[in-house]
Amino acid sequence: MKKLIIRTGKVESIKRYHPWIFSGAVKNIEGEPKEGEWVEVYDNHNNFLAMAQYSAKGSIIARVISYQKEYPSVDFYKNKIAKAKTIRETINLPLADITNAFRLIYGEADGLPGLIIDFYNYHLVVETHTSGMYNDIQLISSALQELFSNDLKSIFVIDKSQNLKNTFYTYKIADLSLPIIIKENGNSFYINWEEGQKTGFYIDQRDNRELLQRYTKAKTVLNMFCYTGAFSVYAAKGGADRVISVDSSAEAIQLVNKNLELNQIDAKYNEPIREEAISYLNNMPKDYFDLIILDPPAFAKSIDARHNAIKGYKRINSIAIEKVKHNGIIFTFSCSQAVSPSQFEGAIMSAAIEQGRKIRILHRLTQAPCHAPSLFHPEGYYLKGLVLLVE
Repeated sequence: MKKLIIRTGKVESIKRYHPWIFSGAVKNIEGEPKEGEWVEVYDNHNNFLAMAQYSAKGSIIARVISYQKEYPSVDFYKNKIAKAKTIRETINLPLADITNAFRLIYGEADGLPGLIIDFYNYHLVVETHTSGMYNDIQLISSALQELFSNDLKSIFVIDKSQNLKNTFYTYKIADLSLPIIIKENGNSFYINWEEGQKTGFYIDQRDNRELLQRYTKAKTVLNMFCYTGAFSVYAAKGGADRVISVDSSAEAIQLVNKNLELNQIDAKYNEPIREEAISYLNNMPKDYFDLIILDPPAFAKSIDARHNAIKGYKRINSIAIEKVKHNGIIFTFSCSQAVSPSQFEGAIMSAAIEQGRKIRILHRLTQAPCHAPSLFHPEGYYLKGLVLLVE
């Protein structure tokens, strides 16, 4: 087994269970590991530290996969996934016919950096974000098939390390056709992992959507960047008088219509609109909306893009704060991991100052518990949300 030797003074982060090893921490590499290959990690005094998957791409040279001497096998992945499955069962997932969609494996938090597995009523959508995880995809698939046995309906793999979809899949039911229908808090949604964004649905907003439903009775609601229209469905179910859903994608607008119909929501009071976000926000009437949802895609996917992202968050929130009704409510989110909670709140504060309106924070929100980050890996905390009351 090839080895990474860590410099003196650089081992502390590994001992504190942070799973990323940066290239500058490596004193020497014994052997010539290939991209994605498992390596042993030692300190400068030949003391074993961890097992990791090697990567020559980027500044992270290896990702820790175990703190014991273990090697690639079906049993290794089966044990890891079984532990993750037990944790989801502890937080009541899946829950009968109420919620059958959740994140089964959340990368570093579940001890499998670079691996995402979403559970859609026993259809498993696997995202590999590193070569190491994609190299082991047959082991992972076999582990899933053994673990879920006859309950398993399908496995579909999206390899983000090479931007490939449908690179490997197993369908156990011959007549499977997409989209399928899942349940979330009793609401129904279409899922198409072959054509949709991410794995087909933003599961991380599950609890935040449920909270929204408590605030929408008799309100006029605007759902910006609506994608599947999930927030719109919850708003309508909460008794909103009218819901307008806006997205620039024609496919998203079609999906919103389908999800509204699926949940038997009256189209007369629920209008999807295809338009660019800034254009709609700038032209929308003032004092018309009681509640506005701002859930944009990530404005910053790297530290280098953070400054422009903060400006972007300030811009859209400034318009919403200006135009929402007196004592109106804004659900606003950032899914940019590179933007910290304090930076996001700072952008909102700047927007409120710019508009001269007082703001109260009713709730601070984050990702659903199936996406709970490890305390040792704060980078896993990416979704920031605020529920604002605008006076």
